[in-house]
Amino acid sequence: MHKFNLTWYNPAGEVAGDGAEHVVINADISNDWGIWEVKACDVIGCGNQYIFLHVQGAPVISNYLVRKTKLQVILQCIIKGSPKAQLFYYKSGTLVSSYTDQGHSIEYDLNSSLAYNSTRLLIVRTFFEGTYSCVAQNKYGFQRLTFDGDIQFAVSVTLNQQTTTAIVNATETVYYPATSGYMQVSVIAFNSKVLENNSESEPATKYMNITSGKVATDL
Repeated sequence: MHKFNLTWYNPAGEVAGDGAEHVVINADISNDWGIWEVKACDVIGCGNQYIFLHVQGAPVISNYLVRKTKLQVILQCIIKGSPKAQLFYYKSGTLVSSYTDQGHSIEYDLNSSLAYNSTRLLIVRTFFEGTYSCVAQNKYGFQRLTFDGDIQFAVSVTLNQQTTTAIVNATETVYYPATSGYMQVSVIAFNSKVLENNSESEPATKYMNITSGKVATDL
């Protein structure tokens, strides 16, 4: 397993917390909403992930900044327990991929047993520099989503068929415009299973309950 040193920075660029492999940040975001950055550094180098916290009722958007590199970067966005939402990837504001079912948006009946037992996964593989955003959208657009599910954003960097993955997991609980709130995000960096034959399919990884996080507001 790679050993990571994780450091969190608040929107002002100040160190908000640091530690080896596991960092938890509790922050009053009433004055600190914006882009929170976590740098995961190991012997290979440092990666960057961003959580964009917008406390005005918008959904959580997870971003990953891909720097110039010869490594293949695998971006995975996962939504669990989301009855009505579709996943989109944007590169620097331009749509690069979306998750659909045979060309149709995936929507489940709110009363369906599938509504809260579903997992949606969207993967983008890229060598190209840019900021990639994963966004969950319902039929009403990029507004407050109609679920209380988990949005996970996993970033994998492949080197010599060994995949190193760091996951940020944020639970969206913003219902109405808010002026104060609290954030708790845990990040654990770990080494996932080797990609089988460098296939273009989903990496054969068994994700454990290794990360958790919440974005909650005082209404």
